[in-house]
Amino acid sequence: MVKPLKSEEWRGEDARVLFSQIEEKLGELLGTQRRIFLFPCGEKEAFEAAVVNFFSPGDRVLFPIVGEAGENWAHIAETHGVRAVRLGSERGRSVTGYDVELLLESEKEAIRGVCVSYHDASFGVCAEVSSFMEVCRRRNILGVVEALDFWGVTELYSDPLGIDIFLTLIYPGVSCFVVSPPALSSLERIKALPFSLDLRQGREILSSSPSLLSQVFSSLEREFAHRVQALAHARRVTKTLREGIRALGLELLVTDERIASLLVTTVVIPPDIPGRVVLEALQKQGMPMVSGVKRMADQVIRVEERYFACGEDIASFLRIFGEALLSQGARVDVPAGVNRVWEVWNDGE
Repeated sequence: MVKPLKSEEWRGEDARVLFSQIEEKLGELLGTQRRIFLFPCGEKEAFEAAVVNFFSPGDRVLFPIVGEAGENWAHIAETHGVRAVRLGSERGRSVTGYDVELLLESEKEAIRGVCVSYHDASFGVCAEVSSFMEVCRRRNILGVVEALDFWGVTELYSDPLGIDIFLTLIYPGVSCFVVSPPALSSLERIKALPFSLDLRQGREILSSSPSLLSQVFSSLEREFAHRVQALAHARRVTKTLREGIRALGLELLVTDERIASLLVTTVVIPPDIPGRVVLEALQKQGMPMVSGVKRMADQVIRVEERYFACGEDIASFLRIFGEALLSQGARVDVPAGVNRVWEVWNDGE
């Protein structure tokens, strides 16, 4: 465990040692031997940094849009002069590598890169990253993947997948960028970057905050110790919740298990049932894990899985959810849903 350092004890050698320890731990966690940049920023600034450090104004960059994250990223890129090319998908589905290939075949102007949001929190969809990166390798264009809200519950490793730039938040206010050799060459060609967005300045900026760096390292140690268990628990919760919802008699917005989120499950509300009313009833009964989706308020309800610690939590939620639906005239089988929860949960022990 790293002993927190006071500012007056902080020296250049301390910074170098701690940065090396952090980068080594991140390399193990992310399964990479590539160059790692730490940068003090939140989500919006991380999106910006991923654009301005590797692309120039006028570059055409493809953004597969699954939900709000991809659209936000494309908009940020445009504010920095990048020409964003959007490729959408149906709700509950992911753009595929085949879709990207078809679009690239039809484009007359060169595409400089593909920027993919791995996880769409609005609908609970994960991107088919491997198929995107295969296309990028064949086309010799940069593949950029962000998993800013997915730290700790993914086995998304940049090296085997061939991701050129992988970014994720590793601690509140601190992002990590894993960069391939081709992407490093792009970074070296970019000149006159704003200091606040230049990845190469991250080490200098963070060196002025010894307590923050110590906290980052301590957090990574905890993450390393519990990651396997956390990932197994997330998978168990997701499988149990999804199976229980199906047994209840409801549909899931994301039907393909390969792209189903481990953080969010979105439930389709039966036709003629007022989703807003059901959502309000759940929230009044103290269900913080539920929320609506813009423009689909009566059609779907989002369920955040981080609120479930055990099978009892999921069974209790489905019981209350089912009763709220029944009160609005929906035809659901609450006992079947609850029983299925316990079957799946106990099978995962």
